[in-house]
Amino acid sequence: MDKNYLTEPERKIEIVDSADVIVSGGGPAGVAAAISAAREGVSVILLERYGYLGGLATGGLVILIPHLSDGSQQLQIRGFCEEVIKKLDEVDGALHPNWDEIGSDDPNLIQKWLPYFSVVVEGKIRMSVYVDPEKLKCILSKLIADAGVKLYLHSLVCGVVTKDNKIEGLIFESKEGRKGITGKVIIDTTGDGDILASAGEDYVTFDPYDQTVRSSTVALVFRLGNVNTEKFIEFVQSNRDIYTSLMQELEKNIGFRALPMLSWREDVVWVNNWLLGINPLVVRDLTKAELLLRDSMLKILDFLKKKLPGFQKAYVIDSASQLGIRGSRRLIGKYVFSKEDVFSGGKHPDTIAVFPSITHNTSKEHPLVYLPLRCLLPKRIENLIVAGRCFSSDKFANDLFNLIPHCIAMGQAAGVTAAIAVKEGVNVQNVDHSKVKERLKFQGVFLGE
Repeated sequence: MDKNYLTEPERKIEIVDSADVIVSGGGPAGVAAAISAAREGVSVILLERYGYLGGLATGGLVILIPHLSDGSQQLQIRGFCEEVIKKLDEVDGALHPNWDEIGSDDPNLIQKWLPYFSVVVEGKIRMSVYVDPEKLKCILSKLIADAGVKLYLHSLVCGVVTKDNKIEGLIFESKEGRKGITGKVIIDTTGDGDILASAGEDYVTFDPYDQTVRSSTVALVFRLGNVNTEKFIEFVQSNRDIYTSLMQELEKNIGFRALPMLSWREDVVWVNNWLLGINPLVVRDLTKAELLLRDSMLKILDFLKKKLPGFQKAYVIDSASQLGIRGSRRLIGKYVFSKEDVFSGGKHPDTIAVFPSITHNTSKEHPLVYLPLRCLLPKRIENLIVAGRCFSSDKFANDLFNLIPHCIAMGQAAGVTAAIAVKEGVNVQNVDHSKVKERLKFQGVFLGE
């Protein structure tokens, strides 16, 4: 035996299930893809490695769904994303401006929402939503069940079988061992692009030391309870320079940036953080990040209790059950969405989503952004679609549009495209984009037309 290798004996993998569409990854993009495909009348299986749905929006404790609107009274990101928010509203699971307040410049509203990150942009109210991650898990599970999607939790896809430029099946690991599953169209919503990489598609990755984009960093979010947020807000608004200095002091003490942010509850904050130098595709780096960030958690709590009003009785409620990976693999697909696309305002015949700028309200200098279907389509594999942060893009465009609502929008488009490909018996690259747009609009998606 070669001392550097183990030889795995050849074995047959039992195929335990099959469906028209297989979605790998049950985060925001994957849930949207699975439900949207199922609603188009095809059979769907969703595979998720954890024991819950929602990905970073739930287990990652990234509890902000921002920038659904552009400062006007128009909601740009609609469809499934809007549906989820309204479902959360029904169970008191979200905090956001009233729907009729979108686009307002009322001074009282601005004052109310200014402490909440992403709600006030250039003096206008945006629809940005703070969510209860546990209620969101429940909502997504019910929506998946109601759509008739067959769900496999605790199932990690670990390989693909390809033949003649098509994926014949996926191999996944669970407590039952290694099993196989087959489908006509595969959707990669793993975030890291695990399926596209295993299938041999070309991709690029973020440089984990690149300080020009936030997607080069990772996070381990945690929540603090029993915070007097009224005192916290009052201190920050009255002592902006002192607060900035304190956050710089905290960064110097722990070695990376961390910020306490308001949540959907007035007694809870979540602490976001940005750690450079971690390659999310290397297990030793992932381990290093988990240990370093958890070691820093109590240090951050101690600092906040000593230095910031409102935190004196705070305690750690929980920490994320999964690392917040902001960027890793990006497909090199049929079209690479770029910085030039972001600022040009150019429309595409195959537009499948419209996004507002995340830093400016819509204007000639900062137009709405139109995302083409080709960003989700690989060059070679004929039955694979990607959605979420692994979409085909340069680092700048990806960094702006890999947030939760963008991933949901891409997932919805991927699901609709997959369903049409199945029903018409064509490769995903040959799906009529006008039919995709028609069905997306039927599902409530805004396409700027």
